[in-house]
Amino acid sequence: MGCSVQCTYGVFSIRKKIDPGMRSVTALKLWLLDDDPRTRFRHQMLGLAAVGSILSFILFYSNLALIYYFSPMRTNPPGHVVILTTSWCPFCRSLRQALDSAGMPYETIDIEKDWKSSYAHYSTKQRGIPVTVIGSTVVGGGLRRQLAAIRQLCDQMNPIGHYDCARLVAPGS
Repeated sequence: MGCSVQCTYGVFSIRKKIDPGMRSVTALKLWLLDDDPRTRFRHQMLGLAAVGSILSFILFYSNLALIYYFSPMRTNPPGHVVILTTSWCPFCRSLRQALDSAGMPYETIDIEKDWKSSYAHYSTKQRGIPVTVIGSTVVGGGLRRQLAAIRQLCDQMNPIGHYDCARLVAPGS
């Protein structure tokens, strides 16, 4: 006594007789190695599409995991400043000079040095550079906006005047 399995996709229909005592691997081989070349080709393309779907799923979610893992917002303590920069950017250079002249502590991540840094930049969802991360808050946009956010943090952290917050201004302001 055997059971009948019918697989339908599109306008094509396949009917196979599968013995109930048969192992599933053998039944799968019978299904994939059909006598009809068109049916066999369709089955092979379905298998290839399934493998491709599984691989793209794995690649997509592993990429999301890397973005999460290397995100500076995830591990940055409150009040700590991280700037994502490159070596050739004049705005990045101005931001670093302003932070150095104010005596503010900060961490620099050069997004062109390695792939981990580029995942860190991608995790901020900003397109340009520099990008400033203060605690878990991302400040993108222009240099003035970033310096204003850092100056606000400097004013909060600086009740005794340890940092020179007045130097945190954009050039030409």
